[in-house]
Amino acid sequence: RQEQIDYTTEYIQKTFVDEGMCADWSIHDKGDGNPHVHLLVTMRPFNPDHSWGSKEVKDWDFVRDTDGNIVVDESHPDWWQDKKNPDRHGIRIPVLDENGVQKVGARNRKQWKRVLTDATGWNNPKNCELWRSEWAKMCNRHLSIDNLIDHRSYERQGKLKVPTIHEGADARKIEEKYLTGQIRKGSWKVEENQMIKKQNALLQKVITTFGKVS
Repeated sequence: RQEQIDYTTEYIQKTFVDEGMCADWSIHDKGDGNPHVHLLVTMRPFNPDHSWGSKEVKDWDFVRDTDGNIVVDESHPDWWQDKKNPDRHGIRIPVLDENGVQKVGARNRKQWKRVLTDATGWNNPKNCELWRSEWAKMCNRHLSIDNLIDHRSYERQGKLKVPTIHEGADARKIEEKYLTGQIRKGSWKVEENQMIKKQNALLQKVITTFGKVS
C-alpha cells in the first residue's frame, strides 16, 4: 500500500500540481485485484493573490489552416497584432450581416468574431493521451519486465489481440449474484469478456507455436 501511495503521489505532483493544479485523490481497493485511484483536479488557475483565475478567456477568432494553426499573413487587410503582446496576432474574421457586409457596433466600430479559449491548456482533450502515457511510464519504472503496461490500444501497439469491453460495477454485481445462485442469468458483458480472453489466449498460443516452428 505504501508503494501505491508513494508512486501515485509522485505522479500527481509531477503531472498536475507542478503545473499549477490543485489535486484531490484517494485509493480504492476492495481486495478484488483492482486497486485504483480516483483523482479530481482543478481546471482554473490561481491568481498571484490566491484567488481563482479564469478557466476560459475571450479572444479574437483568427483564421487557421487545416492543422488548426493560426495563419500568419501580415499583408492581409484583416491582420491584427496586440501592441503589448506581439505574439498574440492573426487574421481576424469579420461578423457579417445578411447581405455579407461587416457589421458595426457602438461608436461605429467594426465587429469581429470572438471565441472562448482555454486559459491554461489543461482542458485540452489531447492531455488525456499525455497523462495516460505519464502514468504508464511511472508504473513501468517499478514493474518487472513481464508486467509492463502500455496506455496505447492493441491496434496502436501492433498486437492482434482483441480488446475486452468495459464491464462496470453493475455488470459485476449481476455476475456475482449469478454465481451465488441469486439470479438465473449472468452478465452478458462478463460472458463476452470471458470469450474474448479465451480467444486471445488461443491466438497467443498459435503465435507462439508459429514463432517456434519458423
